[in-house]
Amino acid sequence: MKGGLSLKTIIRVIAVIIIFTVVGFFINISEDHEDGLTNQNRSSTDTAQSTQGTLPEEGAATIQTEGLINLIGKSSKELEADLGKPVRVDLSAYGYKWWIYHINTDKYVQVGVEADKVVTIFAIGKDVNIRPFYIGQPVSEIYAGYTIETIFNLNYKDTTYQFELSEEDINSRPLIRLGNVFVQLYIDKFSGKLSSVRLMDIPTLIKLRPFELANKELKAAKNNVEVDPEELAKDNERQVFDLINTVRMRFDLKPLLWDDNAAMIAYEQSVNMSENNGGSQPSIQPEELLERLKAVESNIQTAEVIVASDYLDAPAVVEGLLNSIAHREKILNKDYSHTGIGVYKTYYTQNLLQVLK
Repeated sequence: MKGGLSLKTIIRVIAVIIIFTVVGFFINISEDHEDGLTNQNRSSTDTAQSTQGTLPEEGAATIQTEGLINLIGKSSKELEADLGKPVRVDLSAYGYKWWIYHINTDKYVQVGVEADKVVTIFAIGKDVNIRPFYIGQPVSEIYAGYTIETIFNLNYKDTTYQFELSEEDINSRPLIRLGNVFVQLYIDKFSGKLSSVRLMDIPTLIKLRPFELANKELKAAKNNVEVDPEELAKDNERQVFDLINTVRMRFDLKPLLWDDNAAMIAYEQSVNMSENNGGSQPSIQPEELLERLKAVESNIQTAEVIVASDYLDAPAVVEGLLNSIAHREKILNKDYSHTGIGVYKTYYTQNLLQVLK
């Protein structure tokens, strides 16, 4: 069985490399010159995140690391000494608080701090230092340099956790272990490049459970974290807004402006999805949304609705939307100028507007 898993993994990796190489050539042949993702050869002085270190990959040689990866396990004081004070501090549903750094979208970072220790990091800015990886890195280069496992076994506090990665996981959000740091890579399936990275220590990986748990007795167990649901929802709304604009600016698009009326209707939609047992389709259609908004804002030209549910958090939502062709086209539409976002529990709605000047 063990040999079979290894062969299956090798076949998957070869297939993924071929697919992304072809997609990257035909879809994104000129993107290297357009999106500015050229930090492959930067020196450590190009970013404030210059901490250096080495981490052993599981069962492999030691790998040189720099910057954000080496902040995992550091104190909040050490974090502040390296990155400075955050723009704000947001709640999460998992016990840690997000320190948000986004004065410069090219260095956008969210750092999860729990019990005065850095336990997780989400990095999406194209200039962040996350060596040995970098935002914009071709997926073929990643798969050529690292073993992509389909099963992870972790022993923590006398409990064994077995995570199984699906075909979709391997293609769009694979997991790599560097010592005691787990690196979840969010792959842009349309460009074939690394879009963002989530770094986690072992306890945080177990709490987040971004992959299927094979342990039947552990599937039902939930992490109960007491947090103000309204404040958490507002923080998630702001994060989705910031992250969407970070992505738009990566593609040389203007950032969206916030619209309170669109946000109010978006919140109503998210509540409606929750009360009606979810659903993948918005209950309000673009025509109705446009009609409601025009009643209070006559200069709105067009409107569109995006909905999502059951994602881990705001970063996972945004990366999920970007890997959906229909949602991606809306998010990266240059004609939209404003947006309103409403979050209720694990339901997300984003209304996009074209507002005439």
